[in-house]
Amino acid sequence: MLDVAAAPELASARPRSFPPARATTRHGQAPEMTAQTPHVLLNECEALDFDGLHLRNVLLCDPDAPRQWGDLYRPRAQATPDRRFLCSALWAGYRCVYRVDADARISLVAFDYPFHEGRPADIVNEAMPGDFWLCMSERFGGPGAYVPVKDGQVQPREHWLFELEHGHRYVLGRDLKPGEWPPPLPSRHELAERSQTCSLLVRAVGGLLLAEHKLYVDRNIARTPSYLADHAPANAVYVRLSAGSHTVTLREWDPEKPNRMESATVGFDLDSGEGVEIVASQAEGRLCLEFVSRV
Repeated sequence: MLDVAAAPELASARPRSFPPARATTRHGQAPEMTAQTPHVLLNECEALDFDGLHLRNVLLCDPDAPRQWGDLYRPRAQATPDRRFLCSALWAGYRCVYRVDADARISLVAFDYPFHEGRPADIVNEAMPGDFWLCMSERFGGPGAYVPVKDGQVQPREHWLFELEHGHRYVLGRDLKPGEWPPPLPSRHELAERSQTCSLLVRAVGGLLLAEHKLYVDRNIARTPSYLADHAPANAVYVRLSAGSHTVTLREWDPEKPNRMESATVGFDLDSGEGVEIVASQAEGRLCLEFVSRV
């Protein structure tokens, strides 16, 4: 039998009983992945402070271990979301409501359906014995604070693991220095440098002006970013690329021009840290792209 009395804040079991779920995207990043609505954590333990943190997942694996879908904690009870009420801010269709009691013991209280207007939450009141981690963060996709749970009891802050470098460097709460977490957000340029370890330089010769043409890299128009301008000589385009297969094509600027010239598409592979230089020219009414060197 469901013990509603044990969860007075769930007596009405309406979505608006909990913090509102909002669809947002991470600031400064491409909006292809909408920020996901966090789970709800009700804290009744005065010895624990989760201020500013949001619960993202409950993990069975250690934080620094490779993640698999099977590494998520699976309660005995199962949520029953209605797929007609899915939202990009909550692809699962529901969020869990957890409670940490005065003795720091955690339990699953309910499944909440915030985007299913008028639907009551499913009361569960399921104990959570065993060892696992609460994956928390201040913002979606931000550095994690991993809270260990031992035999169903949430451990104090000195045992938490704080992520200082995504997926690589962690520090225990007892060793955390003031102001060390959360670490500062990397700039767009720093993110690009981490993922784009290869380079492409296309320079024009023989009187060809690149400014009067469109250079396509992987079928997208490419220009030298302002922060890489020092790497590009005059009448050239310099871009950073990820390791893998790429293509380059050069076309005249005006797509409406009769008999618009277009080069043959050049394809190449790059290993991490590798660079390639291509020369663009015009001869006998044709645009040409030619490999010069690999770095």
